[in-house]
Amino acid sequence: MAFNGFTPRALALLNELPEYDREAFSRAAPIYRSEILEPAKRFVSALGPALRGTISSGIEFGAKTNESIAPIHNDLRFYPGTARYRGDLLFRFWEGHDRRWSPTLSVRVGSARVAFAAGMKFPVDALDRYRAAIDSDGDRLAKPLKRLIRYSSAEVVAPDLKRVPAPYPPDHPHSDLLRHKSLLVRWFADPQDSMSGPGLVTFCRNQLRKGAEVHLWLVDQGRL
Repeated sequence: MAFNGFTPRALALLNELPEYDREAFSRAAPIYRSEILEPAKRFVSALGPALRGTISSGIEFGAKTNESIAPIHNDLRFYPGTARYRGDLLFRFWEGHDRRWSPTLSVRVGSARVAFAAGMKFPVDALDRYRAAIDSDGDRLAKPLKRLIRYSSAEVVAPDLKRVPAPYPPDHPHSDLLRHKSLLVRWFADPQDSMSGPGLVTFCRNQLRKGAEVHLWLVDQGRL
């Protein structure tokens, strides 16, 4: 079935979910499955090929929970004090053999706006390669990041390290990028009327194209 958007009823339920306990979610489960989860699967099945066609033919996706669709519940063992259920839908599209450590493009659909991100977590054996690439030609990453920040009000999540790692000097021209053990740039956009129609796929594809240069730079490091 084609993706036709998320209905106003679905978006209203999504907005309410952080207030639900297990009993309330159980009562709402039929609506969740029919008006949120099933359209979410169709969304992935439509957006995945669109990203392959416009960003990279190597992008992987799966229209299932725990593949491209993040679980709707939070694991309270790792996130104590948070709501049991999420108030948005998180979708991931990755490029690599192991999606946990692969360059990833993501979409987070909320009841009123959509968030986008590009980035990856670096496995230990890739950190030296990443830092060497930054040292030799950091502008290839820094320039598209600056464009995203300037034109899309994007933000780069703060680096993991307080100091520039050895053997690089503290005053390195890309000292901020060298201090990352993972890299994530994210931005928001207002889909206006697209949420409740098939145009959401095109809207998200066009937004994620803004992060294509960052994504492809990260993919290139994995090929070295």
